[in-house]
Amino acid sequence: MFRSVAYAAISISLMVILQDIMPFHIFFMALSIFNMFHMIIGGVAGAAAYSYGLEFYMADNMSRYSEFFDHISLGLGGLTFGEKIEMFERGLMIVSIKQIYGWAAYLCLTVGLVLLLYKVPLVRKGYRKMLGWRDVGYGLRKRFKNEEQS
Repeated sequence: MFRSVAYAAISISLMVILQDIMPFHIFFMALSIFNMFHMIIGGVAGAAAYSYGLEFYMADNMSRYSEFFDHISLGLGGLTFGEKIEMFERGLMIVSIKQIYGWAAYLCLTVGLVLLLYKVPLVRKGYRKMLGWRDVGYGLRKRFKNEEQS
């Protein structure tokens, strides 16, 4: 869900910037190139980072939390050794994924703060004023009246 929201935000911001800085016949070509970059290269780099993080945190958590298994705790609970290890590994994977996404959230917040605090020269040099709904309605009403009269 968050990935889709991020893609939508990136696409909307790119479209707004692109429509100001390039002619219309090149707009869709630039948009498709951007989509190739962020979907293919970004997806591969993100998957590689997440798989490396999962590998690291699974090993780290296994070494940290496996000390809780001893002969006494393995004999309690009425479960077999395989069932206990399966539950243990499932819990470790959940903890590892939470750690990875926690670091990803910290990274996103840091990048967002840097972008908010850092003064970037404006890409959009001239802003077009967005009309209010009342002005749009008056313009449509005027156009329909002119079409009816002619």
